[in-house]
Amino acid sequence: MRVIAGVARGRKLKNIRGLYIRPPLDQVKESTFDILGHLVQDAQVLDLFAGTGSLGVEALSRGCQRVIFVDKDERAVRLVEENLERVGLADPQRATVLKMDALAAVRYLDKRGEKFDLIFVDPPYKIGKGILEALFYLLSTTDVLKDEGEIILKIPLARRQEMTPAHFSPIKERRFGQSTVLFLSRKPRSCS
Repeated sequence: MRVIAGVARGRKLKNIRGLYIRPPLDQVKESTFDILGHLVQDAQVLDLFAGTGSLGVEALSRGCQRVIFVDKDERAVRLVEENLERVGLADPQRATVLKMDALAAVRYLDKRGEKFDLIFVDPPYKIGKGILEALFYLLSTTDVLKDEGEIILKIPLARRQEMTPAHFSPIKERRFGQSTVLFLSRKPRSCS
């Protein structure tokens, strides 16, 4: 597993065997960032279920302004911090790592007035549907995602139909083996 492009191109990221983490394959990551293109440059990025930090590190390497990494597992938090150090991107002005679950993090960041251009959601494959529904409800009712922002959701292909968020519209979809990556925008909020 490596950084694909940008200032940290080619540098290797560490993973921990046996941890629930299954980082995106280089092919999936490269294709995802090719689709995002210029949207990454100067973006504010939120990496939920960060795991190794692979997606957020790639965004930093490609010139995003700042990434907040979120994972509830202490080992994953340490791994993200170690990977930021390994690739030379451990700048506290540009990279923050939070040990929180995704729902608590969205609430916390909303209270702080944080807004993001891109939100990566790459949950463990065995995550319950209810947790994702609650997460996407929060993302649709808070201002954490900017109006023109996108959510990039990676899910198992077998669970594609049951995990399509109600308050978001797919912009693009790519399939990679047993995974699907959805690029989502928030549906307009009703004025009631």
